[in-house]
Amino acid sequence: MAPHISGSPARRFRADPRFIIGLVLVAAAVVGVWLLVATATRGTSVYLAKHTLVAGDRITADDLTVAEVRIGGAADRYLDADEAVADGAVARATVRAGELVPRSAVGSSAPAGIGRVVLRVAGPLPSAVRVGDQADVWATAQTRSGTTGTPHQIAADVTVAAVTKADGVVASDVVAVEVAAPSADVSGLLAASAGDDTINLVVAGSGSTRESR
Repeated sequence: MAPHISGSPARRFRADPRFIIGLVLVAAAVVGVWLLVATATRGTSVYLAKHTLVAGDRITADDLTVAEVRIGGAADRYLDADEAVADGAVARATVRAGELVPRSAVGSSAPAGIGRVVLRVAGPLPSAVRVGDQADVWATAQTRSGTTGTPHQIAADVTVAAVTKADGVVASDVVAVEVAAPSADVSGLLAASAGDDTINLVVAGSGSTRESR
């Protein structure tokens, strides 16, 4: 009778639970680092103003440009470039050229309590004056005897909305300054502009003035 030769039983692999848990933790750490790096390097496409927008300005796609910026959790506060600019969109606050466009600065209508007035300015404006600047408006009455009255402020914190050459004026240095002003100041601005008052535009922070009639 042939002897029975018994082979050694095959060794079974038994995975150590600690080893599996370690692999899972390492994989999770790698994925987490990848997501962190991807998030940090990924920008958000948002709209920037091509030129300064003032409250009441109509906004079209031509007024905006697209840029990819990293603003993290603040992305929802700004106008996403994936969104089309709505027809009839209006600026509700000043947005300077090159700035991100906040959602709160764009609406379907101009903000209540703001009116536009054009002031005729004699002489070139100081080079410091820019659209979007804040200014105070002062007037000096001209009496029939040719003397001048005491200057008095007729509007505060108006916003320079546009600066153009005044129509129908022979002098080449006459410009028209359009300002966005609180509605309460509009009547005073119109009265001074329509009369013979000399109007001074004092730009906030510049210390400069310019006379207009």
